[in-house]
Amino acid sequence: MSGRKKALSIAAHGDGCEYIASSNDVEVTVIRSADAKTGKITIPLSSTLNGLKDAIHSNQTLGPLRRDQQRLFHLGRELKSGNRSLSALGIGKHNVFSIHLHSLAPKTVDLELSEAEDENMKSNNNKANSGRRGVRKKS
Repeated sequence: MSGRKKALSIAAHGDGCEYIASSNDVEVTVIRSADAKTGKITIPLSSTLNGLKDAIHSNQTLGPLRRDQQRLFHLGRELKSGNRSLSALGIGKHNVFSIHLHSLAPKTVDLELSEAEDENMKSNNNKANSGRRGVRKKS
């Protein structure tokens, strides 16, 4: 389980600023519910929920997800107040530093085929269509 950081480090946030991590900073584990990918974000407890959402947006593993596409849950309840601090929302209470992320972003589908897949698809279609020529239904 993650907890308070003792050492100083630099953490980049979605607002383009870098903050020096101190003993007030915590390492929050964010778990994406769609595929169970996890990411760790170092952020001060005095930061707002919107700051955490921006950090998730800029995270390589979890992002890019805009704020309006993120639903965050902590200890079974949804976190909705974007301008409240993380400590006011109960992050770190009972020494729990995990957040569950539910994405509202539509799923994307990659429609590009490699040349080999494209040729294979064409040859399968030609084989399937060649057996149908000249066959008539009986009435």
